[in-house]
Amino acid sequence: MVRRVSLWCTAFILLTTLASLGIAGCGGGSGDSGKARTSSRDLFGNLTVRVTREEGPVRVQVQGDTILLATSSSAQRLVVELFPLPVHSPPTPLMARSFDLVDGRGQVVIDQIPAPARYMVRGYLYEGANPEYTASFLVEDIEILPGVVASASTSLTPRPSVSPTVSPSPGGPLFQVGTGSEPHVAMRGDGHFVVSWQSTAGVFARAFLPGATPSPKWDEKQISTDGSGAPPSPKWDEKQISTDGSGAPYTDPVPAIHPSSDLFGVAWVQSTSGMPGVWAAYCNLGDGSSAGDQGVLESASTEDLASTGFGIPGDAGDPPATPVVNFERSSGTASMMRSYQVPAPDVSSDFFRDSLVGAASPALDVDVNGDCAEVYHEGGQGTLKLRVSKNDAAGPSTISVGGAGAADFVRPSVAIRNGRIAVAWLDFTGSVMTIYVQRFQYTPGSTVLTPVPLDSIPHAVSQDLTGISNTEPDVAMDGEGNCVVVWRHWPIESSKAVIVGRPLNSDGSLQPHFQASVDNSVDYAWPSVGMDSSGNYVVCWGVWDSGTIYGRRYPSSFVPGVGI
Repeated sequence: MVRRVSLWCTAFILLTTLASLGIAGCGGGSGDSGKARTSSRDLFGNLTVRVTREEGPVRVQVQGDTILLATSSSAQRLVVELFPLPVHSPPTPLMARSFDLVDGRGQVVIDQIPAPARYMVRGYLYEGANPEYTASFLVEDIEILPGVVASASTSLTPRPSVSPTVSPSPGGPLFQVGTGSEPHVAMRGDGHFVVSWQSTAGVFARAFLPGATPSPKWDEKQISTDGSGAPPSPKWDEKQISTDGSGAPYTDPVPAIHPSSDLFGVAWVQSTSGMPGVWAAYCNLGDGSSAGDQGVLESASTEDLASTGFGIPGDAGDPPATPVVNFERSSGTASMMRSYQVPAPDVSSDFFRDSLVGAASPALDVDVNGDCAEVYHEGGQGTLKLRVSKNDAAGPSTISVGGAGAADFVRPSVAIRNGRIAVAWLDFTGSVMTIYVQRFQYTPGSTVLTPVPLDSIPHAVSQDLTGISNTEPDVAMDGEGNCVVVWRHWPIESSKAVIVGRPLNSDGSLQPHFQASVDNSVDYAWPSVGMDSSGNYVVCWGVWDSGTIYGRRYPSSFVPGVGI
């Protein structure tokens, strides 16, 4: 369990009733037809807010065309954003103005507001250069008409102190996957995906059909919050992958799905009679039935096993590439990364692949041609390494990723597609927890698979989020070099974590953040993401204290055909 790091700050939510006024100038002009023309000034209105600092409770008054806002804050900056209604996803303000205040006092005028139109208005008060605002307000609906007083909604909804850069989810409706913890997603190019998870009863999995909003095939499991469409349809009800009914603990259940055939697998750590072992099983994608007997790859009597990874390549090659499972084996401060080749569907025919001493918290992904990308922390020193090798571990090449601040207590994530690799990790420098992603490229088929940076510097995908903690990153990528990172985020003044994410375009530009979870009063965990070849992706996560696992599908927001 990763401990959250709290950054103390002075924060409060400003609860006000806000009204606004719109003022337009008179029209007039001349034309060669002699007809009266409307001046452009008739198409705009103004909004004025005067902020004063006074002791006592917050007071709001409207005098003429001015809003008087009295607070006890000593804010030095006011930021106001206007969003046209209806708000699109992701919401983009029509205008965002920043105004300097002096010791919590000042007057701001937002002019040239297009009218007639309706707007949502957000405001934020900041103490000096502090990026964490001390107060915020939201006006849900303002109608500004040219030449007349604007009317405003008197219904204000207080908002928790989260960053104004977080966008509401642009994805489809929520769907419920199952009940348990540690969900993981594997998605293949045509959009089929598998989610695996664990509970005290065993390891479970469920497969889902492709499509943006397919009709549901279940009743009591469906959760739809916005009525915009149906959740993805499960191909079959949840299946228990493990067969041990002794109530043994299970951890790290990771699925892998064949790129084209009706096969998927799950690998996990299972303790039987106090002895941990790495297990695997193959199933049929069509109905969830077993494709072969489950089996144990490696057991340990006095050591710990954790951080399983699983990847299934395609059938190309002579001989065809083999599925790979890797994991960490550790004792005290010593750790190593080990991997096996696990032919399908008979797990018992597995054979040892390789071992790397000093590697901790590994993550694995396997490309369709069998190339393997492994990312891990070296020697417990916070140094992050990326190793790329052929399916049989030949031709490996290793490079460092990021700086010395990589948090070795949080597992990184890796994705590999078409000679490109994306690595996501947590950097913990000082008291700041930042999620990074960096992409690399190599030449498939080379004798030595040498990755080189595609991004000259890592992208700090969480840098615009104001909060007390970020952790548990996961990354997925398509064949064009587009990728998306999801992680667990604690907003300011909240003890509950939300699930957020951010797409990275193939050209290296970042898209806005999105929030996958919908209820900020619930503590969410275990974010996982999978992506198909068209850039559509699925995010899954769980509720920390209730065991419910949710998912949400996102249509591609990347430009088709624009690759690296």
